[in-house]
Amino acid sequence: MPDRSALHWQRLDTLLAEALGHDPTERRAFLRDACAEDPALYQEAAAMLAEADKAAEVLGESAAPFAATLLAAEAEPPGIPAGMRVGPYRIEGEAGRGGMGVVYLARRADGAFEKTVALKLVKRGMDTDEVLARFRRERQVLASLEHPGIARLLDGGAAPDGRPYLAMEYVEGEPITAYAERRGLGVEARLALFGRACEAVQHAHRRLVVHRDLKPSNILVAEGEDGAPEVKLLDFGIARLLEAAPDEALTRTTLRRLTPAYAAPEQVRGGAITTATDVYALGVVLYELLAGQRPPRSPKPPSAVAPVGRSRSLRGDLDTICLKALREEPEARYPSVEALLDDLHRHREGLPIQARRATAGYRVRKFVGRHRVAVIGTGVVVLALSAAFVGLAAAQQNAARERDRAEEVAAFLTDLLQRPNPLVSRGDTVTVREVLDEGAARIERELADQPELRADLMAVMASAYLGLGHHAEAERLLRGALAERRRLFGDGHESVEHTLSPLAWALYAQGRYAEAEPLLREALALRQRRRDPEAVASVMNGLGRVLWKLGRPAEAERMLRDALDTSRRPGVDPQTATVTLTNLGHILREQGRTEEAEAVYRDALARRRAHWGEEHPEVAGAVVNLALALQSQGTLGEAERLFREGLEMRRRTQGPAHADVGIDLSQLAGVLLEQGQVGEAEAVYREAIGIQRRALATGHDPTYLSETLHALALLLIEAERRAEAAALLEEAVALRQQVYGDDDPCPCRAEMEGALRAVRSAPTSYRPGPS
Repeated sequence: MPDRSALHWQRLDTLLAEALGHDPTERRAFLRDACAEDPALYQEAAAMLAEADKAAEVLGESAAPFAATLLAAEAEPPGIPAGMRVGPYRIEGEAGRGGMGVVYLARRADGAFEKTVALKLVKRGMDTDEVLARFRRERQVLASLEHPGIARLLDGGAAPDGRPYLAMEYVEGEPITAYAERRGLGVEARLALFGRACEAVQHAHRRLVVHRDLKPSNILVAEGEDGAPEVKLLDFGIARLLEAAPDEALTRTTLRRLTPAYAAPEQVRGGAITTATDVYALGVVLYELLAGQRPPRSPKPPSAVAPVGRSRSLRGDLDTICLKALREEPEARYPSVEALLDDLHRHREGLPIQARRATAGYRVRKFVGRHRVAVIGTGVVVLALSAAFVGLAAAQQNAARERDRAEEVAAFLTDLLQRPNPLVSRGDTVTVREVLDEGAARIERELADQPELRADLMAVMASAYLGLGHHAEAERLLRGALAERRRLFGDGHESVEHTLSPLAWALYAQGRYAEAEPLLREALALRQRRRDPEAVASVMNGLGRVLWKLGRPAEAERMLRDALDTSRRPGVDPQTATVTLTNLGHILREQGRTEEAEAVYRDALARRRAHWGEEHPEVAGAVVNLALALQSQGTLGEAERLFREGLEMRRRTQGPAHADVGIDLSQLAGVLLEQGQVGEAEAVYREAIGIQRRALATGHDPTYLSETLHALALLLIEAERRAEAAALLEEAVALRQQVYGDDDPCPCRAEMEGALRAVRSAPTSYRPGPS
């Protein structure tokens, strides 16, 4: 049975751990209540509390077991000097100290092989039989773990003074939270790092090993030779083999090691340690990684305390996941790290998470996520019902009647989408369009006497059509919704404002820029009246793009620079600034200011990678933009490499027949042609034209196809294949006529017509001039 001293320190350990779990202003009051019948214990605990933060920083573990030493201000024993050998290793210097061990940087010195290792020894003065037994056990635990995310045990032995040592893989990294903050990582990139840490913990759990001290300083991120981040878990020194027979000398509470801020409630109380203990600690790490701070004793959702630019991305599923992992009762948490990891995967893939009740609206949003993944493989652009429904519900959350309407929208869409699987194709036709067409017809047929709900559903269905690239049908529905909302609420109503921008986008996507401009200016005036900087910046972005397309670059640049200033205000999502930078880069490049454009594109690419990770359509687009800037400066080899990188990422993330793939192929062909690779350039142009022609059927902007036809025609003229060139030029001119009529702002129209006239009138001597 433990002696009185052991019980005394056990109680102090628990008191200090629980006190540190309170808000700093409440800690002394907690100790007074807890020690009301033992004033001497209160004085001792209060003195320890005063030293706790400093002690925890030095020790990396609970300060309470070492409080007597700390309060006595005993000096640390001297370390091993550099140059001294421990077994076959030569000490190079001290790397760090913990509660029971010292870690040295060392190198193999016996000539067997060259390797830098982290050499861990028990501190002098702590090499009691119990601690030595724990240390030997750490070596046994580490030897059973073989995973790329866990620092490997390489060797073990005894130092000249008899203390045991471990030679471990040396990890030159930084804590996961510090790495994420220093790199300014976005939510997706942070989740990717955390997922790798979970996979390593899951490996240990499958071998019946619980870490028991998971915290950022034990989850390091290092960069591999290719610059990609690698996650490594350290310090299984307090891990426990669940299958091991109990041994009082090894489980005595006087030797419990924990970090109070990351310790589960049952761990602080000295209760049973299970895999749920590590789930709790991972929940704290995830919360800190996403919110930028550790959770308080009664944790709020991380979105409530996260930096403004990140909080929006955390609302909903991520809030739910974090709070479930942090439940006080072990049985109420995720039953395993695997379950936690599964919900994170489900969130990232747009699937309903297991921790959340599936309401009608939630099912609609997640159906769209499932639909997105399934449809991409067919080359069809994704549905956008989820974002539309969320926006509708958010705009209507202040009145019960409006909330009821949002639920009616959800019920309608749930009924529509749960009919026979719309992802099943008949022949070569994907039936998603059929489902949307049925929904649009039902709106007209069934809701004539409910104009508000009818307008809401028209707007939501239009968003779905936009996501699929069916811009003409989206335009029809949005015009109907806009007219209905103007009639019901007046021109200045918020619902009118929310309809103007999508309608302008539907027109923009069809190349009808002059019609889009007045709609965006009306939307901008309404949003400026609301004083919502993020909404204002968003409309300014769209208006800047329209002005650019209308051939007014100086005006477009001014608009985008105003948008950039607006997007940098407090409370605005950082991705708004990224979009603005991208649009500004286009304007600068079009004006021949290629070095300025390159700098802007590089900034935008870094922001997109930080937010989305390494594999996303937005990142692919940013890579291609940078390639365009380098091509404009004549750096053709590097431009070609980036075009191919962006193109392959686009194919993987959006599908091989996506309209954007056609655009990227056309741009790749251009840089191939500049390098004299004429045959390959022609083949790539033809592949691009095939994809872009198919995209016309969904309402895609015809001007992209006209530009690709023009480029291939010029190549054919050089090859003296004039008849083919003339046919392509005729098609290109007809497409631009379809979009602009006789009022085409782009000089490329005159170039196409001039080339066509010259080929027809002097087919044997015409050569294209500089474009």
